[in-house]
Amino acid sequence: MSVFDVAGALDLEAFGANLTCLHPIIEQTRPFPGLAATLCALRALLAGSYLWQPGAARFLQDPLTFRCLPHINGAARDALAYARTILQLELSSSQSNPVVVVAERRIVSVGNFDIGPLAAALDFVRIALAPVVTSANERAVKLLQAAYSGLPAGLAAIAGSPDDALSELAVAGQAITVEARLLAHPVSYELASSVKGDGIEDRATMAPLSARRLADMVQLCARVAAIEFVVAAQAIDLRALPGGQTGLTGPDQLGLGTARVYRMIRELVPFTHGDGTLPADLEPLVELVSRGDLTAVA
Repeated sequence: MSVFDVAGALDLEAFGANLTCLHPIIEQTRPFPGLAATLCALRALLAGSYLWQPGAARFLQDPLTFRCLPHINGAARDALAYARTILQLELSSSQSNPVVVVAERRIVSVGNFDIGPLAAALDFVRIALAPVVTSANERAVKLLQAAYSGLPAGLAAIAGSPDDALSELAVAGQAITVEARLLAHPVSYELASSVKGDGIEDRATMAPLSARRLADMVQLCARVAAIEFVVAAQAIDLRALPGGQTGLTGPDQLGLGTARVYRMIRELVPFTHGDGTLPADLEPLVELVSRGDLTAVA
């Protein structure tokens, strides 16, 4: 289970989404391993949720970032599985040059140090992660927009208030997401011009840069997820209030996993009231996301 599965499940609760997007027919008609695993994780997180009740969904078809959540996260899960396989192969292989062929009693000059497959696999993970973080940010934006959420603009505690409430988090999330997406650009086909070794060493896999970009991207993704959690928790609280346009009466109506995550978020970031003040500090929540604590709790 990934942190974006957890955040996505909380988004579904916050949006009053249609859980037909988790129907078993999906993995029967699209038998991708990552998709099946994601569907399983989301169903577990949402077990017991009010959204499974007939008539709980607000729309027949939700925006694609909600409806395609299993497919988006599932694709990234498959990319990660591929990269893990390549990494395991690389770690159990020899990068030596030259290679001593004992049976032939000779030394052979080879290019085993060329870890192009690993560099490309790391590129693949970043490319697959870009839609995940982009969709996560877009779901948060949708929750902040009254036309989509059915809640006050910016998820303000008081409807019609001039208070911007959490609207500024949309701007922050968008900026971080753009930076993360830029890091998704592949580098394994790049080649820094080299004259080392009198022109013999004219090839570089760029694997270190690919790995560093992935590490930087993951850090940015943790910040987007933290914003996503705060926005979803605020929407859940507002839906539980009278006139919230949903059957949600409180956190106890959430799924088993999402309820635990909601409570953990609220221990760090309280409900934003109508005083025009954003949450003071999201860093403790970012740290929980980075450490995997929220995923473990869920």
